[in-house]
Amino acid sequence: MMKIHKKLKEALKKHNYEVILSANSSEINCIKASFPERKQKPSFSGFGATYQYIPELDSDCLFFRIGNGEYSTIQCPRYSLKEVLFMDIEKVCDAIGYSQDLISFSLNDKDVDQKTFKRNILEDDLTDEEKEKQEVLEGLCELAKKEGFSEKYLEQSKFLGLQDAYDVLQDMYLSEI
Repeated sequence: MMKIHKKLKEALKKHNYEVILSANSSEINCIKASFPERKQKPSFSGFGATYQYIPELDSDCLFFRIGNGEYSTIQCPRYSLKEVLFMDIEKVCDAIGYSQDLISFSLNDKDVDQKTFKRNILEDDLTDEEKEKQEVLEGLCELAKKEGFSEKYLEQSKFLGLQDAYDVLQDMYLSEI
């Protein structure tokens, strides 16, 4: 199965039809995303997006922009930045009919897997409590994406002290692009 997956990713790369997330250690809080042009319906032009966290602002938000447009923000707790970023990317992939399993990741101009990429981006000095919340939120979010964001997971998020982040992710999950 891995061979087929690898060959498919190679073919997409060869034909310039891949979603790529990239970051460099010199700007680890700035993630670039590129989405390919789609010629089949629904067709659209390829585009890029930039996601950025600015720790110096001491604000709980992720900045993003499409192309060279104005920055917008997604208000979220610091411990949820990575989940919010990936939720947004997944929503775009769903909208353009691109399998999330085929996303390519680049760190310092080297191909890496999703786990390595996610571990090395949007670094901030999270407290031990925030790191734990980040880890628990990731697991809760994975379950909610598989089974649907439901009352059951909302109650769990409340019990775990994650409701502020869960609400943001649920709103993103249920929103239209």
